[in-house]
Amino acid sequence: MEGVLAKLRAEIQEGKKMRHDFVLRKFAFLTVLLGGGALTNQIPATKLGVEFAWLLLLVPVVALAFDFYILTEDYRIKRAGEFIRRRAINVGEDEKEWERFSKDHPNHLSTAAFALVTLIYLSGAAFILNTSANEKAKEILFEWVFFVVFIEVLLVIASIGLRAWLEKTEKQTSA
Repeated sequence: MEGVLAKLRAEIQEGKKMRHDFVLRKFAFLTVLLGGGALTNQIPATKLGVEFAWLLLLVPVVALAFDFYILTEDYRIKRAGEFIRRRAINVGEDEKEWERFSKDHPNHLSTAAFALVTLIYLSGAAFILNTSANEKAKEILFEWVFFVVFIEVLLVIASIGLRAWLEKTEKQTSA
């Protein structure tokens, strides 16, 4: 069993690294898209034949994609950690106590953080788009914002639901 636990601990570390990388990439991609979209106020489409405002519509779509990957890695980490916590027989009392403490005091801010960042970028993109001259993009602005917020709420609910599901399966297993 110790070989499996060691592999799961390595998987947790890999998942944490990947989640961190996704967060950094999310910031990088969104900043570039937001900056490129902001050029719509500086460079009219008639000069280059390119409408930069459409990049602003990609900002939340890319953010949602990254949020999905972040949520996936977060679940992967929690699942492996839950398995280790249930099966860890040969671990010290300090580690067991830490696992109990971590389970009793979860970091709910991490669930809200990925959504908050997406909503901040969405707000920035919507503000820039609303002040731009692109009337077609302005026409779909409300539906676009509503759709992104709706999907983001679903992702947060999914994150909370997955956490609750893991706790429920733990209670069923230990009963």
